[in-house]
Amino acid sequence: MSMKIDKNLIKVDKTLLRRVCIKSLCNGLSISNIEANDIFSQIFYAELCGKKTHGLVRIPWLFKIGVRGHKKANPHEISNFITHFDCSKSIGYLAANEIVTYINKQKSGDIHIAVGHDIFPTGVLGYYAKQLLKDNVVFVFGTTPSLVKLTDGKNKILGTNPFACGFSYGKNKYFMADITTAQSSFGELLAGSYGLLDFDKNKYHTSDNRTPDEMSQLFNDKGMFAGSILQSLNNKPEFRQYSFMLMIQFLTTLISQNETERGNLVFIVIKKKVFGGNKAIESIFGSMEKQIGSDKIPGMHSDKLNNLNMKSKEISIPTKLWRELKSL
Repeated sequence: MSMKIDKNLIKVDKTLLRRVCIKSLCNGLSISNIEANDIFSQIFYAELCGKKTHGLVRIPWLFKIGVRGHKKANPHEISNFITHFDCSKSIGYLAANEIVTYINKQKSGDIHIAVGHDIFPTGVLGYYAKQLLKDNVVFVFGTTPSLVKLTDGKNKILGTNPFACGFSYGKNKYFMADITTAQSSFGELLAGSYGLLDFDKNKYHTSDNRTPDEMSQLFNDKGMFAGSILQSLNNKPEFRQYSFMLMIQFLTTLISQNETERGNLVFIVIKKKVFGGNKAIESIFGSMEKQIGSDKIPGMHSDKLNNLNMKSKEISIPTKLWRELKSL
């Protein structure tokens, strides 16, 4: 899917945008101003990093899926290095940040695994991983609601199963990969509905297993996604992608010992000292930086976009989206 920039965009003052969104989130989700700011910060981070699939388009969608109120995700220790959180009555954005805060407060142990049960929706995983990178190697991955089926399968059996990993090196530098393992994601459809991404109908099926002629056929009369995201196995790259998706499904289920309709999220944080010195890492990334520049390192390229977009007092968003945000 390629990014579009066209006449359907409007420039909006960032301060006004924040005020409108915070007010809408407070009223529509029945949450506090602090909680609304937390959610907006995660969504706006994605927006400024160019991840439109997890940006402002998510706000009207939150109202459609009926997220209301928030219950703090309290920890339940399984062992001295594994902690589980019941997030079934939480707003996923807030619960994920609570888990990150909990992990950062842990002073002992070289490894910590935290699992959010029944956690949905969340922002881009890189947002959470970045907060855990200091002196650590971090993995964040999980399952999502079942949206994916094989092209020759009958039912949706897999989530889009996102994955992120990262670590810091050198002085104020870091590497971070953050991907969705499926061939497409629901976020791409959301961004596409506002004209931000092109629609590839061959990646989806309608509820009655047909190839859609237009995007609207994937949604029911309440505006909820009712179709399927397809995972084809026609070539080696697609099969590798499918294998990666299954690996995330396996690891998440193994560690969480739980399957939920909304999905689970796993955080694995390992102290870098466990691996000894990091001279080899410094050498590898030092060589890459000399050749391509630090802003081409995954993770740091998002920072460059974020920093560039932060300098402007305005942001370009779809006119249709701005109208919706003001009316929520």
